[in-house]
Amino acid sequence: MKKVFLMFLISLCFGVIAVGLWTGSSYAQPINPPIGGLLACRADLNTCNADLGTCNAGLTTCNADLAACEAQPAAQAPQTGQTTCWDPADTTLPINEIPCTNAAARGEDGQVQAGVVPPSPRFTDNGDGTITDNLTGLIWLKNANCFGQRTWAQALTDANTLNSGECGLTDGSMEGDWYLPNRNELTSLLNFQNTPALPTGHPFTNFQSSNYWSSTTRADAPHHAWIVEFNLGLMENYNKNDYNFFVTAVRGG
Repeated sequence: MKKVFLMFLISLCFGVIAVGLWTGSSYAQPINPPIGGLLACRADLNTCNADLGTCNAGLTTCNADLAACEAQPAAQAPQTGQTTCWDPADTTLPINEIPCTNAAARGEDGQVQAGVVPPSPRFTDNGDGTITDNLTGLIWLKNANCFGQRTWAQALTDANTLNSGECGLTDGSMEGDWYLPNRNELTSLLNFQNTPALPTGHPFTNFQSSNYWSSTTRADAPHHAWIVEFNLGLMENYNKNDYNFFVTAVRGG
C-alpha cells in the first residue's frame, strides 16, 4: 500500500514539473520572436535614432544661427548732429551759448551726443543719379526736387513709378524699385546743428528748405499725412488733398 502511495506522489511531482515546463516555455517564446516582432521593432528604433541624429544636427545649426543673431548689436538711433550747448539759466533772449564741457550743460544733446556716430563720408554719390547713405544703407534720389510740389496721392505715384531714365537716373532701376520715404527715413536725413537741417556737405541737388511728404499717415486722422520740414527740422501733418509739398524717393529700405 505504501509503495502504491509513493508511486502516486512521484507521478504527481513529475506531472507538476511537466506542466510547469510547458507553461514556462509558452511564456518564454516572445524572447525569440520571429522576424517582424521585436527584431523589426529594433530596426525601427535604429532608424528613429538615425533620424534623431539628423534632427540634432539641424538643431545645432539653428542654435548657431540664433547665437549669431543675438550677437548682433541692437539697432540704435543716430546722433542728431547737434554739438552746441546753451545756458539753461537764461530764460529771456538772447540765450547764451556755453561750452559743452561746462557743468551747466550737463545732459544737453550737444554735451551727451548720444546715438550712432555717422560714418565718414556720410554719403556716397554713385554717379548714376543716386546717393547711398552710409549710415542707414538707404539709396536716395540725388535730385531732391524732380517732381515739384504735389498732393500726397501724386507724391506716392511719382515715387512708385520712378525708373532709370527719369530725374537724372542711369542706375537701371525699374518701376516699383522706388517708393515715397516714410517719416523715419526722412528724419534720418536731419542734422539739428544746421539750418537748413541737413548734414554738412551732403551731395543732394535741388534739396528745398521746405516741406517734404512722407508716406506715413497720421493714425488718428487718416486724411492727414506726416511731413518733414527741412528748414528747421520740424515734423508736422497736413491734409493729404489740400496741400502740395515737395517729393523725394528712396529705395533699399
